Amino acid sequence: MSADFLSQDTVNEWIKRELFQPKKSIYPTGEVGKIGIELEAFPYTFSKENKPIPVPLNDQNFSLMDRLASLSQEKRAELIYGGSQLDKILFPNGTSIQFEPGGQVEIATTPHPSLSELEADLESKQQIFDQLTAENQIHFGQYGTNPWFQNSEIGLQLQKPRYQALESYLDKISPFGRQMMRQTCSLHVNLDLGENEEIQVKRILVSNLLVPFIAAIFANSAHLGGKATGKLSYRRMLWQQLDPLRTGLFPKLENIKSIQIEDLVQAYEKLIWNAPLVFVPDFGSQEFSHPFTFQNWVENPIQSTSPNFNHLKNHCSLLFPEVRMKGFLEIRTADSLPRKWQLTPAYFLAGILYSNRHLDEAFELLANLSPKIQQQLDLCTDGLKSELLFQPAKELMGIAIHGLKELPESFVGKKSIPVLTEFSERFTQKRLTVAEEMIYDFFNGKT
Repeated sequence: MSADFLSQDTVNEWIKRELFQPKKSIYPTGEVGKIGIELEAFPYTFSKENKPIPVPLNDQNFSLMDRLASLSQEKRAELIYGGSQLDKILFPNGTSIQFEPGGQVEIATTPHPSLSELEADLESKQQIFDQLTAENQIHFGQYGTNPWFQNSEIGLQLQKPRYQALESYLDKISPFGRQMMRQTCSLHVNLDLGENEEIQVKRILVSNLLVPFIAAIFANSAHLGGKATGKLSYRRMLWQQLDPLRTGLFPKLENIKSIQIEDLVQAYEKLIWNAPLVFVPDFGSQEFSHPFTFQNWVENPIQSTSPNFNHLKNHCSLLFPEVRMKGFLEIRTADSLPRKWQLTPAYFLAGILYSNRHLDEAFELLANLSPKIQQQLDLCTDGLKSELLFQPAKELMGIAIHGLKELPESFVGKKSIPVLTEFSERFTQKRLTVAEEMIYDFFNGKT
């Protein structure tokens, strides 16, 4: 397949098969569904020099990669290299530790059949971070934006051609691309698509319609580089300033109740065709005239080379919609949250998407609000200050908590309902966010 050249029909069939067909071999549909996360954190220490922690292996004084690799191997982890660079620390169960362009550390869990197993897996990997903290005074801050360092201080920590090309590409659009790459951390939640088309359509639409509410409820990026940003989710603001041809919501959220799976496939196909090229490994550091789209490449071979399925997969990995289709839902909106609250977005989404009755309830609520979604997206950087977000957010949080209560105890476990309930009472019901608590802590020198 990798050698086959592409047409609109072959791309459409590939999208249906690879991106919209549930990956049952990876995410088998059971009684509820599986769930995984990708959690990012900033490594930091407070010393006299007060500088970012160096990540690459070639640093002579301290290598975060090297130390994490050594501690992880005590748990039988495999070290995977790309050339001379450590790419990934892979654990026997499929969970990995990886590094982002600005040195952010990411734990990407394997899909789990229950929230309690997800919690245990995450805790096991964070124990490695705890050991590093105890031995080297390296801490891991879970914020949506880096509160301490400017992007010029951090630099591009990983000098991979892919990241160099992406940074160069984003520089041509706005100054915010570097901030996104070097100074932000997120929590992605990965969930099953569902066992039939009706559920799949509703989960995809609800996931997209939830975006402004996820951003507002779980806002945690009020500081950047030592300064207040004036936003509760500055990370969300950053993403709104990046390439609109590869970010945002992928379906047109009109006539919500008449949308079918084929409409969603076609919307994602349009995203793929219309997104400009950023990086093609075959061509190394070559830059492409903007906007030279994937469709342009299909119609106009580069150096006598037309794209094949491997090129298509690489191109899709450089698309950043809020809900990325991968044979499951990768919901990318939430800011990284402090450890106590780190899984609340996962609990929230599981309660809404995995209880069919509550999925229907959320769908009705959000479909009625869909004509105002652009306003919601504009306002969500300020948390729950707008009535347009606050009242529905309270309803959605209630739906999520009741949804969890109706799911089997074997999936829900003992922690998710009380933690999400406490989060709702402490923040959402009071129109507050974690960001506002962090503002108080920064003002009083507690962090």
